[in-house]
Amino acid sequence: MTIYRKICLSLIGLWALTGCVGPGIDYVASIAPGNPEAAKLRTVSVEGFRGPLSNWYSEEFETMLYGAGFDGQPWFQVDPYTPRISTGGIYRGFIEIGPPFVDETYSTYSKCISRDKQSNKCLEKKEVERVCLTYTIEVAVTTDLINAATGKRVHSKTYTAIDSDQECFRTGYVIYRVRREADSRGPGKGRYAYRHPHHRDYRLRENNIIDHVIASALQRTLWQARRDIAPYNKLVRANILTKPENPNISQDPLFEQAVAGIKAGDVEPPCLIFSDLLNKYQDDPVLYFNLGACSEASGHAKAAQIYYERALSNARDLGADVY
Repeated sequence: MTIYRKICLSLIGLWALTGCVGPGIDYVASIAPGNPEAAKLRTVSVEGFRGPLSNWYSEEFETMLYGAGFDGQPWFQVDPYTPRISTGGIYRGFIEIGPPFVDETYSTYSKCISRDKQSNKCLEKKEVERVCLTYTIEVAVTTDLINAATGKRVHSKTYTAIDSDQECFRTGYVIYRVRREADSRGPGKGRYAYRHPHHRDYRLRENNIIDHVIASALQRTLWQARRDIAPYNKLVRANILTKPENPNISQDPLFEQAVAGIKAGDVEPPCLIFSDLLNKYQDDPVLYFNLGACSEASGHAKAAQIYYERALSNARDLGADVY
């Protein structure tokens, strides 16, 4: 999305652009990496990450590099042996995992304890207390990219992520995954099953909620790093505006036909209609905006920018305030 489309969509007070963002043209966009210099080092290897779960995370990071594609082709050539003469960049870093934050919530629900055998109707109920434990964990991963030839740091950034999950038990049958304080509320059998992943022999367990939250949070940092170190493709939508300022355009069946075509997934015929309408109805910002969306979706960035600029200019002429 260009800055001009963002500005156009932020117009305030212009009746033509208020509440009228409807259908759009979906297309695959090419997104530049956050650090273009990092993306230039395409033959890479993973030296390793220090900290808890270092081996697991290093393997996950290497898998991310293998799977980093752009325009249908792999972006990186990953060298599994570190380092080699052919290696352009070396990834390393440090992992931090915060302690679990535990939030306990109590509620009650009705449980049927006696039913009529013939009708299956509940004859007697009792209130049962339930305890829900929400575990929240924050992680931080500092990722460094070193130029293997010069030894200089090309990229260094700390990625943070937080994740949580919940499990519920009937009071009296609670399994606590972390150590409770001595004055923690609630009766029940507490099984203190948590071991901190800083232990050298720690391994993630598939069915353990703490490990699930840790792994999920760490995996979120991988996508953050992915966006910084290589270009990527993303499905985006170029919005189409459906309420022109000029009432004559709203009443023109061609405009309705073009909008209906966009909704049906057509692109070229509706965009040609918008162009024809612009020749007939000059200076309407909605038509310029829609032609900007058509150009954007077809890969003509410069033309899209011109259309969005004109839509913005005409909207201002009509008295819109822009923030």
